[in-house]
Amino acid sequence: MKKLFFYMVVFTLILVTTACEHSDTAAVPNNTGESAQAAGTEEAARAKDWLAASKAVLAAIAEKNKYIKGLVGSHLDGEPKIVRTNGMFTVKTAAAHVRTGPGIQYEDTAILKQGARVKAFEKAKIERLTWYHVVFGDGNTGWMSSAVLKAYSAKPAKIINDAPMISQLPELPYGCEITSLAMLLQDAGVNVSKMTLAEQIPKVPFEKNGINGDPNEGYVGNMYRGGPGLGVYHGPVTALAKRYLGARVVDMTGKSWEAVEDQLASGRPVWIIINTRYHRLPPSSFRTWHTRNGDMKVTYAEHSVLVTGYDQTHVYFNDPLAGIKNRAAAKADFVAAWKQMGSQAISYH
Repeated sequence: MKKLFFYMVVFTLILVTTACEHSDTAAVPNNTGESAQAAGTEEAARAKDWLAASKAVLAAIAEKNKYIKGLVGSHLDGEPKIVRTNGMFTVKTAAAHVRTGPGIQYEDTAILKQGARVKAFEKAKIERLTWYHVVFGDGNTGWMSSAVLKAYSAKPAKIINDAPMISQLPELPYGCEITSLAMLLQDAGVNVSKMTLAEQIPKVPFEKNGINGDPNEGYVGNMYRGGPGLGVYHGPVTALAKRYLGARVVDMTGKSWEAVEDQLASGRPVWIIINTRYHRLPPSSFRTWHTRNGDMKVTYAEHSVLVTGYDQTHVYFNDPLAGIKNRAAAKADFVAAWKQMGSQAISYH
């Protein structure tokens, strides 16, 4: 890049010099003095135009190099200055690269999901970007751009949000997922009933010609009286929530429990899938479900609640089946049960 810049400068100066020399040695027509003066003026203007054009080229090249240094972190002016720092950050994008050095030209060593926490111990300023040398996971290290990180602030030791409480009974004995969604949407300011949502959620047969319905496609079976009904997973529920909240919906499925607590600390409850026992179930509680998309393990004890808070040892939630607001369960057991059901979670911002 330095060589290219040097050659462009030399080439431009040659053009300017040539233009100026041409102006100084231009032939004077064998006519009146006014003609000669006009010719000289024209050549001077032409040289001035050449000079302006060359300056524009140089400015464009300088801006290009400045942009490249800021974006790529290429060390056009030598190695970046690395200084000591101390700070906690979380990943704010859906995924973030961890690299072997401060710049995107370095190889990846890992990719961290949104909400992952890292501790910075060094930083390097490269034009418009700051790169942090961080520790993550079980003592792994690498460099991350400040563009994908946000400062982590310690959340409170205990928080319980005052979200609406709605019972699924008597109308929806198998509609815990829909009722919990109604609580979430009402907390977000949307006045929608559980019965309206029950009509709008996609539905698939409980069983037809030996094939079971897939809860990833819609509600399996009948959520009203008369069953049987199994349930529905986060995908169709997220899609229905977006009909009301659009881009405000956050599908947190697959993220860590720490990310769920961060969301709760921000003042927003979280819709989840768990089981009616609120602890990890034994293998005997699951059965093989034959769907058109392949076999999967399901349990008739599947349940959905709206998580409202936490403390050191408990999780608090609105239970639509029991009709209890801010019900408490042991955190370790609750989180284990949530993870067993695929760490499914939905909220909003």
